[in-house]
Amino acid sequence: MIQQVDYENDATGALRPIQIRFFGVGDAGCKALEHLAARTLLDATYTAVNTDAMSLHQCQLDRKLHIGQRATHGLGAGGDMEAGRAAAEEGLERMRALCRGADMVIFFTGLGGGTGGGATPVLARLARECDALVLVVATLPFEFECAHRHRAAAGAVEQLKAAADAVLTFPLAKFHKLAGEHPLAVPGITMAHEFIAQAVAGLARLIRGPHCIKLDFAHVRRAFLGRHAE
Repeated sequence: MIQQVDYENDATGALRPIQIRFFGVGDAGCKALEHLAARTLLDATYTAVNTDAMSLHQCQLDRKLHIGQRATHGLGAGGDMEAGRAAAEEGLERMRALCRGADMVIFFTGLGGGTGGGATPVLARLARECDALVLVVATLPFEFECAHRHRAAAGAVEQLKAAADAVLTFPLAKFHKLAGEHPLAVPGITMAHEFIAQAVAGLARLIRGPHCIKLDFAHVRRAFLGRHAE
């Protein structure tokens, strides 16, 4: 378990640990978050968010938020970003309760589909309204996928840049080239999840753990505000 470092709460003068909350949005985001939760010992909350009720039921994370019961009837967004956006709007009040009191909110998502691309910008904007520093970690479609998915992903990235404090994108094709395997091979996808999990876990450790170089949360906020990278 990571040792936490307390800081002063300006509102009450009380000391409390930094609150970091993780959310996986859509199938790809939930799988990436499962990987992080299973392979790192971070003292944080992990919540799966999806429009697909069956996929959410099969998710191994303890905390789950089903969005879009009216918009998608629990069947997923079907690649429709408008459906994903409508589903997120339905779940705003429940999401607000999950974000309340968080200092940093980190979203994992995959872009190109309906839930990840449509819902994540709405949820990220809400988390920001709750005064959290918001980071989105997103994977981009494979090179061989249809042009529509690539256009949808590019549009979602622009929306995320406006909604979140920082957006980090990871093209899946790069990891498959490193793995030297067929684009749909599991090891390549696992490599992507492993890389992302370790990078995010390292950031959380810098914020919350004791180090010889002091890096407080104010440093992190200044470093991330308005930064978007691929």
